[in-house]
Amino acid sequence: MSKRLLIALLLVCLCAPHAFAWGRSGHAIVARLAQDQLSSATNSKVRAILGARFLADFASEPDDWRKNNGAMITANWHFVNTPLDQASYDGARDCPDTQCVVQQVQEMLALLGDESQKNDVRREALIYLVHFVGDLHQPFHCGSGELGNGKSDLGGNLVHVTLNGRTDNLHHIWDGTLIESRGLMVRDYVERLENDTLGHRDKNELAGGTPDQWANESHEIAVREHVDDGATLGHDYIDRNVKVVDERLLLGGLRLARLIETALGGGN
Repeated sequence: MSKRLLIALLLVCLCAPHAFAWGRSGHAIVARLAQDQLSSATNSKVRAILGARFLADFASEPDDWRKNNGAMITANWHFVNTPLDQASYDGARDCPDTQCVVQQVQEMLALLGDESQKNDVRREALIYLVHFVGDLHQPFHCGSGELGNGKSDLGGNLVHVTLNGRTDNLHHIWDGTLIESRGLMVRDYVERLENDTLGHRDKNELAGGTPDQWANESHEIAVREHVDDGATLGHDYIDRNVKVVDERLLLGGLRLARLIETALGGGN
């Protein structure tokens, strides 16, 4: 591990356990990267619906909305607890009554693209879409293990781990610690993804697929990188998975851009 990365990681671990989250830094990165990819015409439509310039400014709002009375039902929209001992997402098993992130991406996309809807409805759908595509690319929003007592570990939230002598939970390691270990501002992180992580690969090919396929990608990573409750994580775990998170953020941004273009710009 480089000295710079180690220092950044130590700073993260000294912060409050939930000072950073995919719902903040990560969601802003996905949103900013997506907006960079939009055509000028679609960007104009986004700004007209949003009433503001930047998607990233609103990307984490659904995490606050779900705390409000009357909106607590939306809490289940942010994840899909596909069991880690199952091969892949199954809608009937994992998403009853469409109350999961896979189906909510599709529902918000439909509302956004429906010009007969009031602007307030489309604005809310756009913000939710931005947020949910980000959630869908966080591996532990798409996979849940089992504790020793047979109960769900809630996507790693109940898996206690130790990193650099501090106790955390596995879900938060993926929500924030891995992202913040880069020590980059959102703007610089997006530039790194666009220049280094993307490289010379085909953006259109990377942006392809469907929400259930993206959930399965995340689930596969969750299966591979899940650890037992009480585990101690070393530098090798961080070094390996910082690159994984970079890829998930890149894919989330590219795929979000494609969905928005499809809804507003007639893309495919």
